[in-house]
Amino acid sequence: DKDLNLLPLSGVSNSRTIFCSETKGKFHEYRSDEHGFNNNNNDKSFDILMIGDSYVHGLCIDQEFNLPSSISKLKFKVKNLGIMANGPLFEYAIFREYSNIYDFKILVWLFNPDNDFYDFSNEIQNPILQKYLTKQNKKLNNYNLKTI
Repeated sequence: DKDLNLLPLSGVSNSRTIFCSETKGKFHEYRSDEHGFNNNNNDKSFDILMIGDSYVHGLCIDQEFNLPSSISKLKFKVKNLGIMANGPLFEYAIFREYSNIYDFKILVWLFNPDNDFYDFSNEIQNPILQKYLTKQNKKLNNYNLKTI
């Protein structure tokens, strides 16, 4: 409905989430965290906050094998805020809405040039997402942001 001023940024919280079926009869699933993201903990303090699309979310792989979980095996505490099919503006909205909830040292934001330019060209037309580009975020100014 075009009259709604609501745009979901995550999945359903604290729920069994069936993610996909890669092969007949084999489903990939996870239990979402308190905000609906693919995490197996509800901690508030992390080394790394990860944002991105399906590569971060872990499309069609078991939770233990997704990118944030793989990095966690290196003894880093990682919070996964990835959602499949999101582009850069959705991801920025997630960062703005959720980053102030957590204490983290490093932000890893995955950008996929194969689809994120296209996603952004669609997202920029959404009036709700456009508002994220016009508002200042004081916490954002506190980060020493670098691109690699």
